[in-house]
Amino acid sequence: MLDSMVVNIVEDDQVVLSIYNMYHTAPAWGHGLCNLPRHNLDDLTPTIVMGDFNTHSRRWSFADQPASSWSQHLTDWFNH
Repeated sequence: MLDSMVVNIVEDDQVVLSIYNMYHTAPAWGHGLCNLPRHNLDDLTPTIVMGDFNTHSRRWSFADQPASSWSQHLTDWFNH
């Protein structure tokens, strides 16, 4: 399950910053991040994506921590 909140900072009726805060409740098996990579962010609006994704990755976890099975998919979305 993925809970999210979006806050748009508006100036003169135009969004000048979007803040996405997300919390991923990792289930016993699988993950709830399936729809996240389908979310397209506006390339013209500065955006902050933050949250607790309950995901281990070789990129940001300790070396002895096994990566979550969905971590590469999430990392690819971050990179995009």
